[in-house]
Amino acid sequence: MQASPPSADCVIAVDLGASWVRAAQVSPNGRIFSRIAAPTPRNGDSGGVVAAEVSRLIGMLQQGGDTVPCRAIGISAAGPLDVAGGAVVSPPNMPFARIDLAGPLSRRHAVPVVLLNDCRAGMLAERWLGAARGVDNAVYITFSTGIGGGALVNGTLCTGKNGNAGEIGHLFVDSRYGLICGCGGEGHWEAYASGTGIPRFFERWCAMEGIAKGALPATAAEVFAAAGRDPETAAFFEELGKINARGILGVVVAYEPALIILDGPVIRNHAAPVIEPLRRHYEAYLPLPCIALSPLCGDAPLLGAAAYALERSRH
Repeated sequence: MQASPPSADCVIAVDLGASWVRAAQVSPNGRIFSRIAAPTPRNGDSGGVVAAEVSRLIGMLQQGGDTVPCRAIGISAAGPLDVAGGAVVSPPNMPFARIDLAGPLSRRHAVPVVLLNDCRAGMLAERWLGAARGVDNAVYITFSTGIGGGALVNGTLCTGKNGNAGEIGHLFVDSRYGLICGCGGEGHWEAYASGTGIPRFFERWCAMEGIAKGALPATAAEVFAAAGRDPETAAFFEELGKINARGILGVVVAYEPALIILDGPVIRNHAAPVIEPLRRHYEAYLPLPCIALSPLCGDAPLLGAAAYALERSRH
């Protein structure tokens, strides 16, 4: 954690994911002064353990104080969300039925707390500081524990009735392999192409292709590493490219963006073996738009939470 003096002009931004929770103090011009991170709690009687961990990190940013000397707290979180209630509800990649955030944190830290989906936050950050500056039609997609998206249409961020527009990881992309998503649905994009989905898809692909591999890779990084030394594993990425092309086509026909921005650890660490097969297998019902990698070094959801808190605190 990098120390910085408290500032009443700053906001606290929180990015709550299935694997990690991050918090940072962010200035009105998007500068991150201090940050801290910890694994997202997965054990406990209720989602209150997650809110308590978020509160602990916020307190550590402020040297343990309970009162945050800032104008607001913005939280980006993997969904689904109940934005009006300030909570995450039935998240497929976290083991809690409900995680109340806005109410408990506002009471604890005595400032307004706002909540939005992490990928909608990512889109806000890209429009503010990243690849979508000056662009009115764009979609931000992250490939992480799951897959999610945020869409900007004619300059307006699509949020939906409860803040859940853009749950593109649950687009149907396959009827052959029958993989089950964390939400319980079959054939959903994130069951195949997310960080958790890739090794499961590779295992199912090997079984259906009759390929005996012995000990199979347990992580997406191991699958990518194996592709560099094994032609059979390299062939798997053509099949993954077909899956990703179907997902991207679904995004294009829904939003017709001028720009698609890709982010998340899967993309940041393995862009070429994901994007190049996708391009080869894309079926051009509508033209494939420009694809860019996020320039924000994984901080888009965090910065978007800050942007949202800054905007809402002005009203």
